Amino acid sequence: MSNSEKGKAPEKAAKKAPEKAAKKAPEKAAKKSLKEEIEKKIISEKTLDNLSVEAIDGLGPKITAKFEGIGVKTIEDLTKANPFALYAKVKLPVHRFIEYRKKAQRILLLDFDKEILNSLADKDYTIEKAIEEEPKVIEDITGKNRKTVHDFLENVVEITMYLDAITCRANSVAILHRAKPKPVEPPTEPTVPIEEEIEFLGREQMLAYIHANEIERNILDLLRKRARNKADILSHLEAKEIPCTAHKLNEVLDYFVRAELVQMEWFKGNYDVHLFLISDFALFRSPAEKIVAEAKKGLPTKEVADKYLEEITEYFNTYRPNPGDNILLAEDILNPDVFVTVVLLREQSYPFKKFPKGFGEIDMQTIIKALEMDGLVTIIPDETKRDWVLLKTDISIPQYYPEYMIDNIRADMQEKIIKPEAAIKHLDLLEIHYDTFFEIYSKFLKSE
Repeated sequence: MSNSEKGKAPEKAAKKAPEKAAKKAPEKAAKKSLKEEIEKKIISEKTLDNLSVEAIDGLGPKITAKFEGIGVKTIEDLTKANPFALYAKVKLPVHRFIEYRKKAQRILLLDFDKEILNSLADKDYTIEKAIEEEPKVIEDITGKNRKTVHDFLENVVEITMYLDAITCRANSVAILHRAKPKPVEPPTEPTVPIEEEIEFLGREQMLAYIHANEIERNILDLLRKRARNKADILSHLEAKEIPCTAHKLNEVLDYFVRAELVQMEWFKGNYDVHLFLISDFALFRSPAEKIVAEAKKGLPTKEVADKYLEEITEYFNTYRPNPGDNILLAEDILNPDVFVTVVLLREQSYPFKKFPKGFGEIDMQTIIKALEMDGLVTIIPDETKRDWVLLKTDISIPQYYPEYMIDNIRADMQEKIIKPEAAIKHLDLLEIHYDTFFEIYSKFLKSE
């Protein structure tokens, strides 16, 4: 090659370089645009905002169908739903509706690093796989520092408490994206604040709520043994594999305080607030006193009264409270339609076909049949073959003074399980509430 040709070669290359760059620029822009379009499509198709309510732990296809029937199709829809306005339409106890809505709200309050989500999604990570992965591996994949990865994993672990296991196993971490940006100041209170929800519950319903839920039942069992701080309660729940965040625990304990089951106090030499049990309650079936008294007078008819008295005598001769039946009773109390019907039947019996109508579109005869299946009512025909509805068993939730705690405190002191200061504080509280117990609860009952 001549010197003149060698000199021209760089010139040609220099001329071709911009041409190649010019040709590649639209290709790169097109690829970038296509990638962004695909990412947007993935996010818009399945994200936390528009994920079906069926993804929430505990719902299942049947309850999902009920929610969809009233227009509550996505997790975001559920966060805005009012349980007290809609529970009857989906035929769910109000406390169940509240529980599902709270899970939806917790899900949307969690935030995830988008770059980590995209990097893991590219590697085909499901939510379950992300939790099981070593943090160091995720650091290497994403290039994020340890704290960012740990914060990300904490949120992923928390969201699995509210999402169905199948959803976590079958879906990419990409579903943890949001179609809509998270609000700068997300609401810390649900659509109907927890305080307002409690105001809807009477004494019996409040105690039934505590008995009907696993977390609340386990906390009550712990406090029946001795006073504890919040960290101790969370540790015991974790050991039993019962998911409960610190935020959830505060909400739960609010019910205990309002029901006057516990008192939160500090004691000398300890800076952690402790929960001291100051009253307890029981849940069981009992005879419907007014209906029994009427039956002994031969009402509503002699034939019905005789059959009724024979039936309840036989029932209560063999009745023994059991945990499964008690939870059923608690759920019945928490269903407003059922509870109102029980309260109505405490006062008098009614012919089946002339039973007072419920509110709105409620089918009272369906409710009566459900109560019959739960063993709360009995239907007895009279001489004219007219069916009468009578309360077979009432539901009792007496609240009582926990005298057994004194023996527990004494035993714990002997074994040096608790500090003397804690024992003195608990005994002082029990003494105060012993003096005022009957006065407090007589006023409580009159105010209902």
